[in-house]
Amino acid sequence: MPAAGAASSAGDRETRRTPELARMLLRIVLRDPGRLPENLAIFSLTMLGPGVPAYITALRRQNPDADASQLERLIAQQGIRETAREGGFVGGPFIAFVPVAFVAALLAQIKMTLRMAAASGRDPQDPERAAELLVIMGVHGDVTHAAAALKALPAESDTVRKHSAVYSMVDVIRRMAKLLGLIAPAAVTPVSRLVHLGRWLVLGLALIVGMVVPLIWLPYLSMSYYRGTVELAERVSVFYSGPEKAIHLPRKASDAPGLAAAALRALGSLALIVGGFAVFLALDVTIAGHEWPALLSLAVLISSVTGLVWYLRRLRHRR
Repeated sequence: MPAAGAASSAGDRETRRTPELARMLLRIVLRDPGRLPENLAIFSLTMLGPGVPAYITALRRQNPDADASQLERLIAQQGIRETAREGGFVGGPFIAFVPVAFVAALLAQIKMTLRMAAASGRDPQDPERAAELLVIMGVHGDVTHAAAALKALPAESDTVRKHSAVYSMVDVIRRMAKLLGLIAPAAVTPVSRLVHLGRWLVLGLALIVGMVVPLIWLPYLSMSYYRGTVELAERVSVFYSGPEKAIHLPRKASDAPGLAAAALRALGSLALIVGGFAVFLALDVTIAGHEWPALLSLAVLISSVTGLVWYLRRLRHRR
């Protein structure tokens, strides 16, 4: 089957708007973190829905012999790649990019969901898709309750932030991590409390280590996004095509796109820190007679330079 080249090009052009959309959505959800899923569904339907028909038309033109299941698989594969690409970010001094990256990843996942719905014959701009999104993501148990929650959503101008900016940001990150499947994938086989706690600890450890070794986030997010997006794609397929015709995707961590390259970059980032420490210790570099201020300054410098180089490369690649 030919690759979905034309559709991918259309998707890439649309993806260039993702950072702008992510910042717009983040401003909305920070005002009301408790209604993050509902705001996410409405925003995505409004901003992403109109571009879906052109993508589906190009995909079908590029793959004229593909049936609905094959189209779903192509859409899911591109959705997995887009989620990993849009959700990638650096740590260290650039840790402030975390919420923007999470929002961008969520938008990529929902774009995939709307495309799969369109491939099954649904209108991606129908308000019912927003309610279905909330059911698929495990936020509500059925479309009726989801539609009621969307109807009760206050207008943005009527929403007043109830907590401090820091509290709201932490709350939004926590809720987005759950929706993305980084902590406990929604509507998936329940996990024990020990496993749930372990996922939070791994996320926290990656956050702490990422303050010093920025690119350590890359392999972690590659695997986490891959797992979460694969599970989401399969749930979408079951919802719109039924269990009998639903697609099944590889789940091995080694199948995560770009994992090997991400691991190499993370190791390179770690080697810079370790090598720099070794040189400073060998030269007995001190500040005010102490080694630890010198080592701390070195860690901040290397972390900043590594993060900046990675961020500039991302910007150049996107342009």
